[in-house]
Amino acid sequence: MLKLKALLASLVLLPMIANAAVINVSTEYDLALGLSYTVPLDSGPVTLDAGDSVEFNVSFANNDRLKIEDGNESLVGWFLGVDNESSFTIENVIFEFLAPTLINGASSIFNIGTANGGAAHIGPLLREFLTAGQSLEFSGFKVSYDVVSITRTPYTYSNMWFIATGDNVSVISATQVPAPSMLMLFLLALLGVRVIKKSSKA
Repeated sequence: MLKLKALLASLVLLPMIANAAVINVSTEYDLALGLSYTVPLDSGPVTLDAGDSVEFNVSFANNDRLKIEDGNESLVGWFLGVDNESSFTIENVIFEFLAPTLINGASSIFNIGTANGGAAHIGPLLREFLTAGQSLEFSGFKVSYDVVSITRTPYTYSNMWFIATGDNVSVISATQVPAPSMLMLFLLALLGVRVIKKSSKA
């Protein structure tokens, strides 16, 4: 009887295993759009099915970085669909920060395990992952997981929903020009005086 049950269970899983795929998606997000915004996936819509393994890479545009300090912090990078028929369960969820600067022992990789939810999205929520005094800066992140189930499967997602919240979240722009130091201003002033003196002697 036990052998029969095992055989039936394997027969149920065979179609799922046969259709399983490794889904790699990369997209860029411009932090200038804000800390809660949806954008189309750079590679176009992605279709997920139960049994698929997902790796989702998000990089910030213009070499910008995001800084998050401890305090009610959360971060998501979800695939977003068009209706509320994508309630899901995912497992083996790993959230990794890219090119991180870690302060006071902050981690860059988080093993979330299993996550579920729905309402037109799929993906994990990383919440309150820093302790007192910790902070991190990063240039993007990678989320990987295995899809266990989706209410309506296969399901196609066209956008990414990026959300970063917390008491202390800030964008570090790579294009910011640092203000000149007082010494530099003083040296420029001296140079200007010398040029004026030479001009007056001529």
